[in-house]
Amino acid sequence: ERAPTWLVLGPAAMAVSMRRLSWCALLVGRGVSADAGGVEASGSAKEAPCLCTFDVDRTLTGKQDDTYHCPANKVTDVVDTAYGGGHLTLSKVGQNICDTFCSGCYVGIITAGDASGPDSKERGLLVEKLLACGKLVSTTWTGPSAPGEARSNCSGVAIDSPLVTGCIDGTKQYAMESIVRWLKAEHEVAVARHRAWHFDDRADNIGPFDGAGFNAHQVSCQTRDVKGILGLCGATQAEISNVTGISVCQASLATPTSTPTMSAQSAPPPPVVET
Repeated sequence: ERAPTWLVLGPAAMAVSMRRLSWCALLVGRGVSADAGGVEASGSAKEAPCLCTFDVDRTLTGKQDDTYHCPANKVTDVVDTAYGGGHLTLSKVGQNICDTFCSGCYVGIITAGDASGPDSKERGLLVEKLLACGKLVSTTWTGPSAPGEARSNCSGVAIDSPLVTGCIDGTKQYAMESIVRWLKAEHEVAVARHRAWHFDDRADNIGPFDGAGFNAHQVSCQTRDVKGILGLCGATQAEISNVTGISVCQASLATPTSTPTMSAQSAPPPPVVET
């Protein structure tokens, strides 16, 4: 499988901007290739605690019901209300984090959405997948949208779990900070900032992590949607890297390739729903 094309930026001070293009412009000006500038975290997860947090929509999931462009994704019988709705369709990482370094880390979710709301089957399935390999210390959902859609800036928002919903794009770094503090206070687990990683399909959720001391990498680099703003198929195992610093996809910095135009003859067949 072809590894993602990343531009990697080590910790550096940048002016704070929530606009995707502003962050991308800064990353282009300061970034170097992953092979040249990325530093793989030393030691194993057993030597020091580590933390992996994941966005949900187009990171742990792909576009609903789309196995035409994303043949490795898995369509489920679970309802997913994001981006117009459909069947919850798990990305390669959403299906299995066991083959990534995160399998030895504490894990959590930081999403702008609500994962289809309280007591949803989507929330239950995502918890199941994280529990399969990672260290998920609570199955309670928290954050502004825990009781339902009510997203807001997550600066200063109190949490009681690593499953954080409703953080508007550009404020997820605050949720990471809160999770690290909560793990220390409630579980006596001290995760160093350079041992914490966030993975997200949107570039405007990556730039704000710079200067906070955490690591953040954009995913779904080879498959993009909505003019490159969103991922399409979601994260692959190759993109879940313990390289330190922050990185964005080249596809977020240039005009994306349009998805194929499908005629009636070439349109994909209805998805096979797996139960």
